[in-house]
Amino acid sequence: MNIVAHRCFARSNASRGPRINRLTMFAVIGLVVGVVLGGASPMGYASEFRLATFSADVTIPLGHRCMGILPTKASEVVDPLHVHGFVLLGGERPVVLAAFDWCEIRNDSFDAWRTTLAEAAGTTPERVLVSSLHQHDAPVIDGGAQRLLDEA
Repeated sequence: MNIVAHRCFARSNASRGPRINRLTMFAVIGLVVGVVLGGASPMGYASEFRLATFSADVTIPLGHRCMGILPTKASEVVDPLHVHGFVLLGGERPVVLAAFDWCEIRNDSFDAWRTTLAEAAGTTPERVLVSSLHQHDAPVIDGGAQRLLDEA
């Protein structure tokens, strides 16, 4: 795709202080998942676990609202928005983690992503963690709220 990401705010985010980068976030989450799963099994079984990674472009279209309720719309694509994740295999059922370059994923939309990813990985929604990195020049998605607005 030739879409590269969007710019909704002219102001720089540099003054917001240090931010956790994706690698750090995945390392921490991977450690937590490893501790949780490892607590139920002896350490000798660690070699039976496998990790599969995935990424997809989830860049919003031009004209889509950034942060959902703000009047600001994406007017330019500067960097692509992605979902990056992994599937931990080898336990009772796969565990999925997906981190979206979006501001928020709410309510029905959160449940829909968990269900879809669970079906794709052959697991249950309870074993899927969907997270948003929460940058403010990205979308907020809430299918339930949109349905209420459409009905009004």
